[in-house]
Amino acid sequence: ISGAKRNTASALIDCTIVSKAAQDFDADRVSACDHFAGMSHEAYLNWYEDFAVDSNYPNQIYLTGSDPNKPENGAAIHWKVDDEYVYLAVAARATGWLAFGISESGGMTGTDMVLFTASRPDELIDAYTNDERFPQTDDCASDWEMVSSNVDLEGGFIMFETKRLLDTNDPQDKPIVNDASTFMPHHRVIAAWGDSEEVGYHGLNRARGSIRFYGSGDEEATFKAAMERSAEGVIELRAGNFTIPQEDTIYQRFCFSRNDMIGQGLLNTTDMLNIVGWEPVVQSGNEAFVHHYVLMASTQPNCNNTGADEDFDFSEMAYVWAPGESGLAFPDFLGVPLFGDSGFQAFEMEIHYNNPTLQQGVIDSSGVRMYWTTQPREQQVGIMSVGDPQVGLFGQTVGTGITKHEFECPSSCSSLVNQEVTVLREYLHMHEVGLRITNEQVRNGEVIRSGNVEYWEFDQNGNAAVQQDEFTVKPGDSFRTTCYYKDTDGSRTFGLASSQEMCMAFLYYYPRQVIELGVGMNLGWFCGVDIGFPQCDASYQQTTLESKDELNREYAVENIECVAGGDGIDPSDVNSAAFASPPPFQLMAIVGAVGTFFL
Repeated sequence: ISGAKRNTASALIDCTIVSKAAQDFDADRVSACDHFAGMSHEAYLNWYEDFAVDSNYPNQIYLTGSDPNKPENGAAIHWKVDDEYVYLAVAARATGWLAFGISESGGMTGTDMVLFTASRPDELIDAYTNDERFPQTDDCASDWEMVSSNVDLEGGFIMFETKRLLDTNDPQDKPIVNDASTFMPHHRVIAAWGDSEEVGYHGLNRARGSIRFYGSGDEEATFKAAMERSAEGVIELRAGNFTIPQEDTIYQRFCFSRNDMIGQGLLNTTDMLNIVGWEPVVQSGNEAFVHHYVLMASTQPNCNNTGADEDFDFSEMAYVWAPGESGLAFPDFLGVPLFGDSGFQAFEMEIHYNNPTLQQGVIDSSGVRMYWTTQPREQQVGIMSVGDPQVGLFGQTVGTGITKHEFECPSSCSSLVNQEVTVLREYLHMHEVGLRITNEQVRNGEVIRSGNVEYWEFDQNGNAAVQQDEFTVKPGDSFRTTCYYKDTDGSRTFGLASSQEMCMAFLYYYPRQVIELGVGMNLGWFCGVDIGFPQCDASYQQTTLESKDELNREYAVENIECVAGGDGIDPSDVNSAAFASPPPFQLMAIVGAVGTFFL
């Protein structure tokens, strides 16, 4: 069955030698011979060669399926982009249907999908998911254009090629942005496949991962290449064989003095060094326990252990990590100051350990790799936090039903900084009962920008990085951080545990600013509820909503107004049975099974 016939006389790629694909690609590429664990994938290799996939699509990634006993079950994604379109070639071991999605958070919720069924080989279905977690056809004509398809029933593979505008201006589609820089969040993608005639519940026939559509595709390789270009050395700041207590939630601090870091190989100098990259290290097997960590910095060289004094010494945030984040490489003109007269001299890492099942004897050495250089950088990077970063609402209930919580950082806080700054990256953070989170920037009474996560999925996110271009903050700008929750029984409270709630945003920006308090005391730039610093004390308001319609989501919403024109399938022509909701127990399986981390 084929939308574009293949040449059955084509010679198969010889995988007994270094594959032709690997010879054509650079060293960071994955060979087509290695896809599907190199097992019984002749149908895929024939398609790969006959349709010149290696030359038509310079980028590729293999997403391993969710059954650990079947590495040969997965999805091969090939792609390229130009000024207008993304071009995709997708393959999986299936005979009934194949789906590919660009996900907001990495799971089923809030995903833009393209669906192919073998029974209709010349058609593609443009779909999306919302809170219901099963595909719905777009209200408008399909934005995915069929290029070719190939269903090899004997070989057991489905392959199809498609293209789509990078930005369709359709609120049921997810735009594809230029993500070449590691400071632009990657695109999270999912795939699913099956042998049934119509699209249905996938079971373990699913895969997830991340793609840099404008990069090499390999997230780790992209970061490593950046560090090879700019870093002269690397040290690790890690918890040293720490025994995680049998407690639901604990925040444990680990301090690294100047001498500790020099002992690891950091250059012993009085000159300024620059940190050029951070790489998270989570000990294998402990992913479920390490909820997140924050690295605070001090301009003093030693570690204090005197309670409040320790907190005060380490008053500026240098790095923050949560599941879903990979290495962070700074642009060539930016760095985090280290040593010298004004650089950081010591760090304190606070790890939030989550142990709700009270497991015993779990040993952890998670932390972060710090890449550094002696070369000067034009600007220094700082982190600003807004919303409720100090959890000033600790112990207060979230409220029954759907609620809206607004934290407004006043213009007086940004006015403390007498220059314009540029924000490189924005992270948003909530916990288990979150639905949506926004961080609006207000200037002269008008919202000029908003960073949003329309469908929050706690099982997928720690900190959700917003895909957006860098933006500027001027003195006098204010921020309104809004979190929406759904708590059915009203028992949920704000607090530090994963089972409690938070609402905050972190912004990497330059040039770094410091709030001077006088008498030699300085603070990092932050704003929150009841922090004891009037210029940066945030106001707070809570509202109970009647329904999800009042969430005011801007993506993957129903009943949109369609733009006239365009090619594709009319949704009314699609068999609705293909998207029938699976039984409730299956829906629950979908929710948890796509998640790598359970926070």
